Amino acid sequence: MPFEQIRVSPVLDTAAYADADVLFDATEMQLPIDGPCVIKNITIIDRDQNNMATSDMQMIFLNKSSSIGTVSATADGITAGEAVNDIVGFFHVKALTFSATNDFDAFNIMSSADIFLNADSDDTSASAKNMFSGNIVVKPLAGERSVYVAAVVSGGDTPTFAGTTPVTVHDVSNYSADQTPTITVDGADPRDHFVVGDTVRDASNVIIGVIESMTSTTITFTTNNIGALTDNDVLHTSNSLTFVFDIEY
Repeated sequence: MPFEQIRVSPVLDTAAYADADVLFDATEMQLPIDGPCVIKNITIIDRDQNNMATSDMQMIFLNKSSSIGTVSATADGITAGEAVNDIVGFFHVKALTFSATNDFDAFNIMSSADIFLNADSDDTSASAKNMFSGNIVVKPLAGERSVYVAAVVSGGDTPTFAGTTPVTVHDVSNYSADQTPTITVDGADPRDHFVVGDTVRDASNVIIGVIESMTSTTITFTTNNIGALTDNDVLHTSNSLTFVFDIEY
């Protein structure tokens, strides 16, 4: 059977999360066909370099864009009835195979290929078991090609995805809200810290815009800048996590 990779970078809150908060709301995954597909592996890239050893999130896959709740608040947006009809898959991301902090200078990475779990529910040892079956079947609605993924923080984890970068507003520039789609930046090449499609925020968590293109000294958004910017404002990404789904179909 053929294979495909799907990359998803959901919009996160840049403030600290609490246990049981919505980590990110329903985010589209466009499948390669309009029928059932199998998720074989999930690779997670964290640009904020949180401690992967304590990472704990519960991911659900839905057949429609149903909100599960407000990001960084409780998952009160989906009812039991909606869950029965809309959820097509579930995965608990806990203590995965992961890179040690600072093994890579700009990110941490983990994979579902080898999950570190106890040998059985009564075993308190940290023995490694490959528990990812590769059999998460996600099925879109008839005639559709998209499913949606959302997640909540669990297991007492309280991560922060501040998305801080060394990219700053150029020190001779000021931008009022809704002034321009292109801003001048310095401090670092934005292409080293952002990708096209990233949502950019300021230090106060105000959204500035979604990136359409970049040069070494400019960022162009899909619309005029939403929030105001002043000299030397630090730019943050709201897309600190990227999920790479290996799909068989």
